[in-house]
Parts: sequence; C-alpha cells; structure tokens
Amino acid sequence: MDRHTITVQEVAAYLGVHTDTIYCMVKLNQIPHLRLRNKILFTKDSIDLWIQDQAKATRMSKNAGSLARFY
Repeated sequence: MDRHTITVQEVAAYLGVHTDTIYCMVKLNQIPHLRLRNKILFTKDSIDLWIQDQAKATRMSKNAGSLARFY
C-alpha cells in the first residue's frame, strides 16, 4: 500500500526547515495540513502546490515593487 501522507518531520526535511517552523506554520494555518486525532499530516501534492503559490506570490510582490519605482 502506498502512503499518501507525509509527517511533520518529512515536510521539514523536504522544505529544509526545522520541525518547530512547521509546527508554528500549522498553528498559524500558514501551510496546508490535516489533522487525524493527535497527528498532523500533509500530502506531498498539497505541499508542492503551496510552494508554487508561494513562489508566484513572491514574484508578484517583487514585480509590484519594481513597478512602484517607476511611478
């Protein structure tokens, strides 16, 4: 059976951050996750989409800053 979820530790390793960062992001609802009783789980697909959305938002804010200099 294939696993469809990943743990806090696995997400932290995947993103290259500390597990405390992931717990804080979960608490602030800043990262897509699901809870199953006491467990916090993620799907790799939702994390990959979230990364893409974060990258788009960063590019958009950089572009907005560049445009603001011209006005």
